[in-house]
Amino acid sequence: MTDESLAAIRAIIDRNCLWLELLPDFGEEIWREAQGIELVPLTVPTLQLKVKRTHSPYRKNRIIQVSFYDLDVAARKASMNQGFAKRWEANHPSVADVEQLFALATAAALKLSLFDFDRYR
Repeated sequence: MTDESLAAIRAIIDRNCLWLELLPDFGEEIWREAQGIELVPLTVPTLQLKVKRTHSPYRKNRIIQVSFYDLDVAARKASMNQGFAKRWEANHPSVADVEQLFALATAAALKLSLFDFDRYR
């Protein structure tokens, strides 16, 4: 995931999400990877989203982490759609693209419920 892609995602969430905010610093998750017969700890960077208002089932001030790896895999899956692929390569994803990206990355556990303010201007 490039810095430009992250900046585009950040801008869309900041502008269109009423219940989440993207925290400025990245988090880390510890994953375990099998190497031979051993499990080796792996540090994976994550995006951190903070719940601004209670939005069922998420309570206010909860921190939700989504790993960069899951976002990259989701972007590759979503890139099968030519429209998404063109917008993603140009670093101009739409509101629907960002919602789809997070739904794929979290196995539909996190629905951003973004409101497309630009559509009604």
